[in-house]
Amino acid sequence: MNRMTCAVNLLALVAAIACAPAQAQTGACMPLVSAMTLLATTPNHQHITETAAYKPGPSQSEVVETGTTRYLRVIGRWHSHSYDAKAEAAEIGNAMQASKAICTNAGSADVDGQAVTLFAVHKQSDDAVIVQRIWIGANGLPLRQVIDIDVGGALGKSRREFRYDYADVQPPKI
Repeated sequence: MNRMTCAVNLLALVAAIACAPAQAQTGACMPLVSAMTLLATTPNHQHITETAAYKPGPSQSEVVETGTTRYLRVIGRWHSHSYDAKAEAAEIGNAMQASKAICTNAGSADVDGQAVTLFAVHKQSDDAVIVQRIWIGANGLPLRQVIDIDVGGALGKSRREFRYDYADVQPPKI
């Protein structure tokens, strides 16, 4: 996988964050804004699976964020670059102003034995329909996220599934 594909995966995460904060000022998206802002400033390990109509099969990647560095594993190889957690958190707030997503509390659920609140987000633009589900734990952090994107045409539909770990986050050996 080349640099462009890596960038696309990172942009998917940013897109997810950008559409989550939609109508936060009305309250429906506020828990998502808080969760994604907290995620940006909390060391974490993300396990990502992507399936897409334009790909021959699923792909796996990982992201480790330490607060100062973001590590991305694609096709078994780790890459790193600097990461400003505070700037990322501020960007989430800025995205909140521009987004037109609709957020709904979809009730309670269970993820790996932890009680969570499930939120659904829907955003439609001229280019795509994005539907996502985000499971937020009692600590305010997302534990799981699924993003379904439909851009139509040859690129069609894609799905990105994120699983977040927060325990003992360490930089990978590069």
